[in-house]
Amino acid sequence: MELIRDSGGTMRFLIWDGNTPKIVDQFTHGGVTYTTPQFHSSVRDSLVLPSGLAEIASARQLYNPISKLISRAGGGKQTIVVPLSFVVFATWRSEYGPVPPILWVVGSAAFNTTALKQILRLLCRHAVVVNLLSASWPTSLPMGLQPTLIAEVDSPSRRLLSTLRASQAHGIYPTRAGQVVDPFCAKVIFAREPLEDPAAAGFPLEIVLAPADEYVPPLDSDQAARIAEEFQNKLLAYRLTNFSKTSPPTFDLGRVSTPVQALAHSLAGAIVGDNELQSQILPFLWQLDSDIQTDSVSTLKALIVEVLVAHWNDLELGDTEICGDVNSLICARGRSTQVSPETIGWKLKGLGLHTTTISGGLRGLKIVDVRPAIAKLAAVYGLSVPENKSVRSKAHHSSPVRKRTNR
Repeated sequence: MELIRDSGGTMRFLIWDGNTPKIVDQFTHGGVTYTTPQFHSSVRDSLVLPSGLAEIASARQLYNPISKLISRAGGGKQTIVVPLSFVVFATWRSEYGPVPPILWVVGSAAFNTTALKQILRLLCRHAVVVNLLSASWPTSLPMGLQPTLIAEVDSPSRRLLSTLRASQAHGIYPTRAGQVVDPFCAKVIFAREPLEDPAAAGFPLEIVLAPADEYVPPLDSDQAARIAEEFQNKLLAYRLTNFSKTSPPTFDLGRVSTPVQALAHSLAGAIVGDNELQSQILPFLWQLDSDIQTDSVSTLKALIVEVLVAHWNDLELGDTEICGDVNSLICARGRSTQVSPETIGWKLKGLGLHTTTISGGLRGLKIVDVRPAIAKLAAVYGLSVPENKSVRSKAHHSSPVRKRTNR
């Protein structure tokens, strides 16, 4: 049973038993009568729906033109084409993934995302576009539609990130007017900055938009209507034809982290019957796994504590020095991702260590004041602190983590 919009603009049901589609106004099954839902006019008028079923096409026959549309809307930047194309497919098979697909799309103010949001709205299943996302979105959007959330965030709050993370799992229900709401849905989030802590938002797949070489205008209304008519109907046929088919990834995911395994099942598993096409998402998954291994909260916090223990006998330690030593450890352990002093400051707060003004007007920690807290953290991460036999001055210490010249 799928919502469609007939030629007169009225919402109706398309009923499909695997052989013959029927278009009806209501439907009774198992003693329950289903009628088309009533939405606020702003939702009803903006919702892009199929008008029926098109001829059945393979994943490859659909993927190629979809990827071209996304490439055009993204200014020809190929780094975004594969993940966004996979997300489009995943929105039409969202029931089969262990997590809904979630992308965190980073673009500077110089990148106009209007055309890209427009094409995603035309291609994704039940797309709902939100200009500025708030933490209360599950209780204000038509979640019964299993929508694809296309939204922009400015400065994401902890509460918003927690809501996004909660929406990555079934069974976590916020309430609305005394009723529970399932926030589980596909999401494409446009943001100005990368995530400080990917775990806080449910480990989204992050892609970066490079500024387009030239302005990409949105499609006019006639072009948009033609694309919606063609691809909504084709993708609905693809969904119904493959509804009962499970298609887990054919490639080996045994060595990657659990969040990446789950996302791979949702993205690659939406591509049915084309193992070669499935594998195109692999480079993005490997990069995500590398980022998680380096930047996950537990891993990064452990590295910070290791650096603080190495500086046990210092009087003070600047946050830029902590950052430098953490990055040295990351490189020494075969990773290429580096963290910023701002990220270090945020993680220090997460550890209960608050920076203050130290010598030279810099920000950092007064080690002598936080040694008891460092000792407790060291015990948590299985590290031992040295005996406090001597205290080195800030200006004359030599870091046990890496050698450097003091300036």
